[in-house]
Amino acid sequence: MAKITSENSRGGKERSPPAADIYIARSLRNLKKYSGSLRPFTVVPFLSYGCDRRAILCGRVIENLETGSPKTEDPWWRNLRNMIRTFLRARAENALLRASVNGESVAIKSDAIGYFHREVVLERSLEQPGWVDVDFSLDPLPGFATLDRQQGRILSLPSSSPSGIGIISDIDDTILETYATDLLMSAKMTFINNSTTRIAIAGMASLYQTITQSTSVYQPVFYITSSSWSLYSLMSDFLDLQSFPRGPLLMQKVGMTNNKLMRKGHGHKTRKIERILDITRNQRFILIGDNGQADRQIYHEIANRYPDRIAAVCIREARRKSSSFTADYDMLGIPYFEFEDGFILQDKLRTTGILDQS
Repeated sequence: MAKITSENSRGGKERSPPAADIYIARSLRNLKKYSGSLRPFTVVPFLSYGCDRRAILCGRVIENLETGSPKTEDPWWRNLRNMIRTFLRARAENALLRASVNGESVAIKSDAIGYFHREVVLERSLEQPGWVDVDFSLDPLPGFATLDRQQGRILSLPSSSPSGIGIISDIDDTILETYATDLLMSAKMTFINNSTTRIAIAGMASLYQTITQSTSVYQPVFYITSSSWSLYSLMSDFLDLQSFPRGPLLMQKVGMTNNKLMRKGHGHKTRKIERILDITRNQRFILIGDNGQADRQIYHEIANRYPDRIAAVCIREARRKSSSFTADYDMLGIPYFEFEDGFILQDKLRTTGILDQS
């Protein structure tokens, strides 16, 4: 049987969600239950990854939501309504579930607002690169209806398999136009659009497909964003609709912290990249982000710590007037590029021979 080794990105015991988050989740769940509007709870698995005997299993136990497939012609008010419904889904508390992966089973418990994130050690190694199914079964929740079975997937990247150059990519203003540094515009883009009407940065999907398909060796793509896990379905649908290569989508919890509505900072990105590099071992990556938030600082910090694992650092000029930040990648022997869209970046990667190495 697979064993849980850690419950968060640093290992050790997972911290409980803030008391305010728990109170809000309980109030919303009770309000929906007693009003008769509560749908069954279900497991929503998040695409994740593993290497050899280590695997990350993550997702959320949350109210099932059926809003139908979004359409390009959907009016803004319908998109707004659906987005509000997404954020107001009831969360299960301390739900028990079981995951079956690679022929092994592991028991998992969600936190007080429905999230679970577990690193497990398997008895048998993941032997082939590519996607591996994970079956989730949810134990009965007393007093609540449930949908007890769902299927997720993890990306297997065995260290014994030949590896090319993968991608670790930001999303907001790197591959998706979000105006992340403009709170009002970002909220407008999020709440009155849907996955079919969001705007992709020109040429980025084509570039990622070119990199991942340039050799017969499996070359992974990881997507990391500071957006809330509540937007997981929207982001996942956007990536599929725009023909980006499928890969683990890593987001963050957003809620009440120290009486603040939104958690500030992007430290979770650093932790998630470090965990990817730790688990995948021999895989090298191109880091792709933008100059609108903290990607330049985060990527330079990662490059300093793991110079042998970083094939290149690429920063999109999302803002013409951004805060100054200088980094000497020449000392690290790591190519550095600035670009406006995927076509320009593809040319730069070809000119310097990096694309031919992947």
